[in-house]
Amino acid sequence: MPGIKTHCAQAALSSAALYPFAGGLNAAVFGLSVVMIDLDHVVEYVRQTGSWKVWGVFPCTAIVDRNLKKGFYVFHAFHTVEFLILAGLLGLLHPAFFYVAAGILWHCALDISMLARRNLAFVRAFSFVQYALRSRSPGTITRVRDLIQKKDVLIPEDGWNYPRWIEHWRRCTPLC
Repeated sequence: MPGIKTHCAQAALSSAALYPFAGGLNAAVFGLSVVMIDLDHVVEYVRQTGSWKVWGVFPCTAIVDRNLKKGFYVFHAFHTVEFLILAGLLGLLHPAFFYVAAGILWHCALDISMLARRNLAFVRAFSFVQYALRSRSPGTITRVRDLIQKKDVLIPEDGWNYPRWIEHWRRCTPLC
């Protein structure tokens, strides 16, 4: 899935394109929503690992991303149709939320297109209901703890000390 740098670039470019039509404040709200939607990655990381060391979201996401073809099913609450509908309904109370909803929709469309290029368009839940149903399927992995226990899990080789993080997560108590 695209990283924070990619989404920041996407937000800056799309906000700049929107600015002449929507004005500065609305373009800023749109751009911020394109990036801030990914706060659900942190929420899911804490739920999955039980760790409050939020920098661990980066190595955790890298491990998950490398192992998406192994049956891991991703859930991010802010990337769901229910959250999009909520933002749209809030737009009835204040028009800025329409730009939030548009930013969410734009972000999700960019995510899906990037995942589709990797033949992974359906590794993420599009709704709470879909997640509840599909997570019960045999062979579907929904917990990071289960993923890192697999013998064939791929651990990236970059700057993060993955063995240290994995050991930390094993000592934590997941919230799910």
